[in-house]
Amino acid sequence: MDGKPDYSSNMFQNGLKVYPLKDRDKRPEMEFVDGSKQTFNTIHANDFDFYHELNDVIQREPVSFLDPELRGLFASIGIEKNKPFDPDAVAVGNATARAITFKTREKESSIFKLDIGSLDLLVAVTNG
Repeated sequence: MDGKPDYSSNMFQNGLKVYPLKDRDKRPEMEFVDGSKQTFNTIHANDFDFYHELNDVIQREPVSFLDPELRGLFASIGIEKNKPFDPDAVAVGNATARAITFKTREKESSIFKLDIGSLDLLVAVTNG
């Protein structure tokens, strides 16, 4: 209120209770960490290191964290729970995706070039 977070912070700290359901009869004391003056890098890598970051998350979280479709997608590039990460699979997956995009067997697909000022784009379109 009045531009200050005091009311909301107080409501959050005194009203929020997060604990495992098994502990409902013996609720642990809540611990709040003030991260307001700390800096974080919340942007993922924009290079091959991204796949190492993704693998770290897959290894750390429970399998049910992701639906089977995403798990299969990650497995196709060598990222699977409780298995060593094989970075070569990422290169194979990347090459396969490019090959399918630019030399597709689908008759409904087409590739065309867009010329937008100084920006040239190759666009793959699938009708189906």
